[in-house]
Amino acid sequence: MPTGVVVLGVRRGPRGRLRRPVGGSYSGLALAGDGQTAHTQLGVIHGIAVRPDRRCRGAATALLTACEDYLAEEGARVMLAEVRPRSVEFFAARGYETVPGPALVIPTTAGTYVHGQTTPTTTLMWRSRSAAVRLDGTAMVGLLDT
Repeated sequence: MPTGVVVLGVRRGPRGRLRRPVGGSYSGLALAGDGQTAHTQLGVIHGIAVRPDRRCRGAATALLTACEDYLAEEGARVMLAEVRPRSVEFFAARGYETVPGPALVIPTTAGTYVHGQTTPTTTLMWRSRSAAVRLDGTAMVGLLDT
């Protein structure tokens, strides 16, 4: 399964040394428990991190955009992120909605895929690039892997 890793702001300093990165992110298509791709239209953003001294300068937005663009190129129509409490507002301002529960149920042609929280203090949030996809409780409707 392809994954995308983005490191933002790495460049060489005046003496040719690599400077510390501003931030980074990791994303990929949804995986089943056995490590195989579970759903080819569901992209998962596993993390976005920005150094504290570089926050509020657009780095997280650039990383999120890079993740979404990468996942869209891989075929994802829906983006899913497990978000820490301090980041809920950031994702909401960019069109993400909260999943009303600790897991998201997604029908596939091979059965059902359940994407659950890995940490109880986080919030699952999602955003669709397709108007046909919506949530019905904690079940996603309109996204069927073909």
